[in-house]
Amino acid sequence: MPTFSIREAAAEDVDLIARRRVTMAEESGGTKVSAQLADATLRWLRENTQRGTLRSWVAESGGKVVGSVSCRIRETSPREFDLAGREAYVQHLYVDPPYRGLGIGRALMQALLDWCAANDHSRIALRTSEMARSLYERMGFVADRIMTYKGKT
Repeated sequence: MPTFSIREAAAEDVDLIARRRVTMAEESGGTKVSAQLADATLRWLRENTQRGTLRSWVAESGGKVVGSVSCRIRETSPREFDLAGREAYVQHLYVDPPYRGLGIGRALMQALLDWCAANDHSRIALRTSEMARSLYERMGFVADRIMTYKGKT
């Protein structure tokens, strides 16, 4: 079983994280991501990382990045358990196919959750694929009432 380590991503990791995000989108959507979207994703990741509203973690094994996850801190309305009105929104959890099932996704999520706890972000949300749903449920996430508008039919 390969060993791995988790660390918070550095500024120089942003380009790699952007490429991983594109790979994830292509795998889940089954279509190629346009160059314009890939460029926009890279710009967005760079800008939000520089602003401090996006934090990321990477998993390394054998000297290469094999997994990553990000969370964006966004403003939202206050709630009883979150009077500050900040939400950590989990994005881009991706583990390279040969490294899936080894606990890397869980370790990345645990690093993110630990950071959220240490920084008083008690409200954490995400959207999931069917492949990752059981991981999130085992870690304490529950389905909520959120619906997404996709246009009129």
